Amino acid sequence: MEDARQAVDVLSATTGNVLLTTGSKDLDIFARLPDFQKRLYPRVLPALESLERCLTLGYPQKHIIAMQGPFSREMNLATLREIGADIEEGADIVMVKPALAYLDVLREAALTFDMPLAVYNVSGEYAMVKAAAANGWIDERRVVMENLTAMKRAGARVIITYHALDAVRWIEYIY
Repeated sequence: MEDARQAVDVLSATTGNVLLTTGSKDLDIFARLPDFQKRLYPRVLPALESLERCLTLGYPQKHIIAMQGPFSREMNLATLREIGADIEEGADIVMVKPALAYLDVLREAALTFDMPLAVYNVSGEYAMVKAAAANGWIDERRVVMENLTAMKRAGARVIITYHALDAVRWIEYIY
């Protein structure tokens, strides 16, 4: 998937609760799901702006998870408990964001739960690769494919990335 809109399309075809670890930036897009107030549990930074955004968009207060790092092994375990609770409540898919920074959480979740896991390779991760490639510091194709492979190996069944069109072109070229 290329962005949050495509993630909403996928989620539209599913039922059950979803833990959104995408932050507050794309909450308006996810709020387009007809039953988002029942199904979505956004995890956002515990900042007044983030919480107000959630409430303004109609996310129920009891569904909002406000937490901030620095993250540790204990925090990862707490996150896994939250994921487990969401699954028990009927989640069909769990989304992790940012993808590269949370590969450890993704891997632990993949080993712990028999559940479709999605990652969102955020715009900042995309921009870092693009800038490094533009400066000639890296081979963009190689780094993008290594990053996507790492996400898949860590347990992602769905990868949302701004690199999607390039990755498809590169894969088609190889095969």
